[in-house]
Order: sequence, then structure tokens, then C-alpha cells
Amino acid sequence: MINRAKKLLTLKDLIQTVSEFARNEHETALAVADLLNRGVVRIVPRTQPVRVGTHRRRF
Repeated sequence: MINRAKKLLTLKDLIQTVSEFARNEHETALAVADLLNRGVVRIVPRTQPVRVGTHRRRF
């Protein structure tokens, strides 16, 4: 049985969720890598380009 997410999560969301249950950062990294390697989760490219900008300070 394949469970499909009702909402796509970001990689950040996945890491934060796994880290809530992991004992440390190393375990978090191993768990996320394992989920990706086994195909339980997969990275889907965004359909729209991401805009990256810098915050400018006004004096």
C-alpha cells in the first residue's frame, strides 16, 4: 500500500520533522538519507524558479 501525502512538504519540513524524533543531528542526517535512498520520500523539482535575494538595510 502506498500512502500519498495530501500536501507536498519541503525538504526543510522533512528535516525538522525527523529532527523532532532523532537524538542528535547525526541521527537526523542518517534518517533523512535513508528515507531518500529507500524511495520513501523523493525530491520533486519546483515548477517555478526560486527567487533568491538579499535583504538591504536602509540607513
